Formats: sequence, structure tokens, C-alpha cells
Amino acid sequence: MKKFLIASLMILSWMPGQAAAQNPYDFNLLPFKMSADPNGLITSEGARKMEHLQWFVGGMIGYAYDPMTVALNGDKIGSIVEHQVAMDLSFGIGIWKYFQLGANMQAILWQSGDNAADLGYPGSGDLKAQAISDFRLIPKVVFLQSKGPGLGLALVPILQFPTATGNAAAGEAGFMFDPRLIVDYRLGGGAVIIGQVGYRMRKPVEVDNMLLDDEITYSIGAEVPLMKHLSVVGEIYGSVGLDDAKADEDASIDAEEMPAEALLAARWRSCTGLIFTGGLGAGLSSGGQASKFRAFFSVGYSPKVKATPEVKDADGDGIPDDADACVNEAEDLNNFEDKDGCPDATKDTDKDGIFDIADKCVNEAEDKNNFEDEDGCPDGARDTDKDGVPDATDKCINEPEDKNNFEDEDGCPDAARDTDKDGIPDATDKCVNEPEDKDTFADEDGCPDADNDEDGFCDDNADIQKDLAKYGDVCKGLDKCPNEKETINGVEDDDGCPDKGKVKAIITRTNIQIMDKIFFNTGKTTIKRESFKVLDTVASILKSYPHIKLLEVQGHTDDVGDDNDNLKLSDGRAAEVMKYLVSKGVESSRLTSRGFGETMPMTDCSGLKRREQKECRGNNRRVEFKIANAPASMPVPPSDPAPAPAPSPAPAPVPYTK
Repeated sequence: MKKFLIASLMILSWMPGQAAAQNPYDFNLLPFKMSADPNGLITSEGARKMEHLQWFVGGMIGYAYDPMTVALNGDKIGSIVEHQVAMDLSFGIGIWKYFQLGANMQAILWQSGDNAADLGYPGSGDLKAQAISDFRLIPKVVFLQSKGPGLGLALVPILQFPTATGNAAAGEAGFMFDPRLIVDYRLGGGAVIIGQVGYRMRKPVEVDNMLLDDEITYSIGAEVPLMKHLSVVGEIYGSVGLDDAKADEDASIDAEEMPAEALLAARWRSCTGLIFTGGLGAGLSSGGQASKFRAFFSVGYSPKVKATPEVKDADGDGIPDDADACVNEAEDLNNFEDKDGCPDATKDTDKDGIFDIADKCVNEAEDKNNFEDEDGCPDGARDTDKDGVPDATDKCINEPEDKNNFEDEDGCPDAARDTDKDGIPDATDKCVNEPEDKDTFADEDGCPDADNDEDGFCDDNADIQKDLAKYGDVCKGLDKCPNEKETINGVEDDDGCPDKGKVKAIITRTNIQIMDKIFFNTGKTTIKRESFKVLDTVASILKSYPHIKLLEVQGHTDDVGDDNDNLKLSDGRAAEVMKYLVSKGVESSRLTSRGFGETMPMTDCSGLKRREQKECRGNNRRVEFKIANAPASMPVPPSDPAPAPAPSPAPAPVPYTK
């Protein structure tokens, strides 16, 4: 290009043909546009979308030096626009699972430059110092994204409407279609790399030897965290023109036809959802749409949305794996036990219209007489008292057989029978085959009571002591105080007697509540030495209480920081606690661990004052021990030692340092 090099950003259109333009103000000189996406960089949108109905609003103000110059034989002879101050307003919102809609509007607050008529554009008039630019609609369709690190892919077909006011180099003469394919890759710790390529279609405009027509657009950049809340953002963006003006004697692509800029900024993401970004930029090409220098500052806000645990459904039947009894077999949804997640066989052997899976008489057809027709059995096979003995042979049709291996075929209960010879009739004996131990403790139920005080230690009873293996799910060893419960306080906790001293733990039917805190090294999973005694108490409890077949160690954090980082940290700390318990002799088969991050707070801390919020978050940081399968008769020790001292305070949450 030998005569004029003009820098400006153009607008797309489907309108055919070329229109000659001699007014240098008929272009859009605002290629630098704020992203409408909190997951994006500075000008680039990200490939991920916001959660459903999560929204973003932001504003930017910036200064550009020499965004539109005129040169002769490679030498600058003037600036149509030399200084420019512009602002952006952007908005975005997530819609459903794969869609996001954004918008952007720009305005020139002030600009100045040389008189265009003096630079070879007669009749162009004076440059307006203020103007409104074109309106951009930014839809996004997401094809690939994940909750954590990984690859993302999206299409962003931008529409730009000619709403700009004239004679200010702020807008195009027609509509512009600017589709972009965006790829990003998110690393652990919040780092992300974003690249995009697009094809900008616009109404062609020619000024002397400069043709502003369709072009290929691109950008590449990254955001890298430096510390909590603070990150650095870098980005390079530009375009490549696809055609030359008629007056251009050089058919090759020149530098002004490949404008590019580099941007570098610092970004602060606060825990309240505010995003502050400030930085500088410089042109990487001579002339064209690249400013020689740029400075900018933006403020955005997007309310945080709590992460929800991912719901897994391996067989795709709509029933989550944790509630699906047949994880790898899809439910057949036939209105029969559709909530269990298992397919139901549709075989009907006796052809009575009742599937075998629900037919109590598979080989005998239901007689359909409006009496219990749903059971699949003919009346002749009916069992009125549901004792498994057909009415035809049941001598007591309305009284169910008691199934005690004594004359069970007659269908009648054996009211006076005493199978275990303990003096309690089978009709009221809850343990027909085990004699009552007659120790004046619950002797009327007919069951031997291996642990009267339910503290986990077996009573001093000869029949019980000679067969401890039989009662292993209830108690162990010898209880020196069979009618007084053991106190868990670190003082002879294995003799079955209450002791004086501070209670270290409380066992309920659903959890083990420890009375002291567990501490970890900040930001790590390493347990501090001062917490070893607390965990030793938990290990001792598990050894003393064989009834606890499975204990889940649960980790929780507060809502400060990245959701996925918190989930990973809580999971690692719970696993470390489990590992410690195993090292103290607890069988690994009795333990499992799981982190919940910030998804299950004890208290909602939003809206509290600073000091109250700090205390609230401290309570939400905790480790919990949940008993997964305790039997209904599991012994529960007292919460206070005997003799009873002053009442112990309610067990506090067990936070850990984050």
C-alpha cells in the first residue's frame, strides 16, 4: 500500500457489492470490546457458560493513542483520530445447560485528531468528539464443558447492529455477522488458556487504497492465578483482511491489513463476585486497526453460584447411581417399581395379564373375579392370613402360622409353645430359639441381653461369656459394671465402668462427635500433631465398638475460594484422617472417606457482619464421623461421666484450618 494506511474496525453485512466511501469517519474504530463473560479474558469470551440464570454485568473505560492514522510512503503524515477515550457496558446471562446470551454497547466519551479535509478527504466535516457505537448481541452455544479442569468448546455467532451516530468513526454502514469458534482448556488452580478463530462478514467499504471487507479474526490468551483472588491476564487479538482495494497496486497482504494488539492486565476476583481488571496494550503491526498504545480498567459483577455435586447416571435411565439398584441396567419404566432403577421382566407364564415379577402364582392364572385380582392367584390358591399356607390346607385361615419349625404346615400359631424352654411362650418370645438370661433386665422379651447397659462390653453371664463370638455384633470382653455405662474419657475405657474426667467423645446412633478440634496445615491435607490425640480417641472407639461396621469420614469447607479447589481439599483431608485411623489399627474395610467442599454448610454465612461471618465460616470448616450402618440395638455411651460432673457443653462443630 503506497498512499494511505487507515486504521479502523469494520462491521459485517450480508449486503452485496462495494460502496466507495471518501469520508474517513464512516468506520467503526472500536475493535477493542469488553467481554460479556466472567469466564472470558479481556476481549475474548470463554468456552464455558454461566450456570442457569447466573448473570454478569460490567463496565470498562479505556484510552487509545493513534487508533486511526494516515501515512504517505510509510511515513505518518497525520492522525484522523489521535486520542480517544471510550467506555463499554456489557451484560450476560446463562440460560439452561448449553446456552448463554450476552450484549455489549460502546460509546466514545472524547476523541480528537487532525482535520480530515487537510489530510485529503474534502467534505468529510469535523470529527465528532462524542458518539454512540453499534449494539452487539453475543449468543453462545456450548458443545463441551466440564465442572473441573478439562477442554471446553463453544460457538459464539455475534450479531452487530448499525446503531452508531455519524461522523465519529464509531460505527458501520450495515449489519455485521461475526461468528467465532472458541476452545479453552482449564487447568487446576483456576488457570485457563483460551483461543478463538472467526470469520467477520461485513458490508464492504473502500477508501482510496484501503478495502474494509470480510476478514478472519483470531485471539489467543490465558489467565494465570498468582495468589488467592489475584491473577494475570494476557491476550493477543487481531484480524487478517481477505481482499485489496482497486486502488491498491500491491496485491500482497500488507501490515495494515493484519492489525494485531497485545494486552496485559492484572485481575482481582473478590469472594463477593466483583471482578476488577486493569491493564495496558500495544499494537503489534504498523497502521491498520491497531492502536500504538492502550490503557484500560474494568469492573464486573457476577453473583457466585454454589457448585452442586455432579449426579452420575451410568445407565442413563434418569435414576442417579446412588439410588439405582442396577447401575448398569436401565429401568424399563413400565409403571412397576420404576424407582428402583432395575428392568422388570415382562414374562407372563400363565397368560393372566400379570407379569411374573408381580405374580404370586406364576403357573396358575388369576381368575379375575374382582377379589384380589392383582396378586395373580386364583381364589383356590388364596392365602387370607398371608402366612404362606394356602387357605385350602390352612386350619387357621385368619391367624398366620408363627413359623417356628414346629407344625408350621398346619397354618396355625402355636400359642403355648416354648421352643427355647425359657418359660416365655413363643407367641410373646422375641427370640424363640434363644433362651432369656433371666438377670432381671428386660426378662419379659425372651431374648438374652448380652449388654444390659449398652456400653459395648458383654455382661458377666456364664452363657454369654462362653460364647462371645455369637454376640460380637453387640459387645465384647467382660463388663465389670454391667449396669453402669462406660465413659469415653481416656481413663480405662475398656473395663465397662464409668470414670471421672473430661468426656472426649460422644457416640450417637448416627455419628461419633469429638469434643476437640482437628487442625491441618493451611491449604494442605497434612494433619497437625496437636490433633493426633483426638484421632487416637476415635480409633479407640472403633476398636471398642465392633457394632460400628462402617464409618464415613466427611470433610467440609467454608465458601471462600474456588468451589472445585474446596471440594478437592476437603476430599483429601477426609482421606488423610481415614489413613491415620488405619495406621492406628482400625480395619480399612470399616472406613470410607468423602469430601463435600462447601456444599453442606452448617450455617448460611451470607449477610452477616465481618466478625460474625468469620465465626460462621469457622463453624462450617469441619470433619464429621458418620456411622453408616449401626444396628438398631447399637449401644450408645453416656454423654457425661459418672458420677455426673457439671453438664458438658453441646459438642461444637469440628472445623479445620483451610
